[in-house]
Amino acid sequence: MDATQANEYINRINKVCDYIDRNLNKSMTLTELSGVAGFSQFHFHRIFAAMTGETLFSFIWRLRLERAASLLSQSGKGQNITQIAQSLGFSSSAVFSRKFKQHFNVSPTNYKNSNQSQEKSNLGQLLRNEGKALFSKQLYDEATLQGNNFGSFDMNPNVKIEKIDEMRVAYIRYVGPYAGDSELFGNLYARMGAWAGPRGIDMSTSYIIYHDDPNITDEQKLRLSVCVPIGEDARVSGEICEMKIDGGDYAVGTFLIASDEYGQAWSYMFAQWLPTSGYQPADSMPFERYSNNGHEDEGKMKVDICIPVKVV
Repeated sequence: MDATQANEYINRINKVCDYIDRNLNKSMTLTELSGVAGFSQFHFHRIFAAMTGETLFSFIWRLRLERAASLLSQSGKGQNITQIAQSLGFSSSAVFSRKFKQHFNVSPTNYKNSNQSQEKSNLGQLLRNEGKALFSKQLYDEATLQGNNFGSFDMNPNVKIEKIDEMRVAYIRYVGPYAGDSELFGNLYARMGAWAGPRGIDMSTSYIIYHDDPNITDEQKLRLSVCVPIGEDARVSGEICEMKIDGGDYAVGTFLIASDEYGQAWSYMFAQWLPTSGYQPADSMPFERYSNNGHEDEGKMKVDICIPVKVV
């Protein structure tokens, strides 16, 4: 398979993954998903498994369970376990509980109660004791979560609610560990620039979307997308794909941070600002927003952390 054909396959598989992400509450068939990919049913399942390392329906169930875990960690004032199970297409709360425990080695009730205890380190210890160490060297750092201790976090972030319009973006995707890997991000931006430059596409504002919760998903399966806005007439191909970022209300925290402080910044938004804000996370993907003036003195970067929100 030559590079052009390989990139086309990547494009098609990414398109299916994005479709699945947006339809986890629905029943999806092989016929439907192979149509999204533009492959025959016979070949599609084999291609998907070969390129992702997971069977199609294992991928779907893993994303549903990981989405459920994220919702459970936010469910103090929101959905209960039965509602979460129904919202993600499980036939019953009993089926959901059985599959959740099979995947995480902890029941949904224990997981939820540990999240609500206000002692995040207890949850990490519980999962480690059960053989599922979710807190590792990823975007969120466990030390920043223990007791919600932000005493050393002196960044004075400015947080505001901003209405962001829906936008079409081109993206390049990476799957695997990424925390603190500046070389990886530099490479992704260079490849995006090599595509955008000859087409006259403005990269003065860019976005990074983290599709998975790094406290839940195995770091080898974490997905991120480096994105730039494009007009409706722009066409993508090869490893450059397209999707839409949802419009709506976002809590936007503006930070000036070093490369090793991203975990603290995200933790601040979710563990300190959000619980006292009067808002809850909405059902869209959070992202980071960068502009050309993002680079500042002393190796620090200006970044907007944007979390979709709704009124409690």
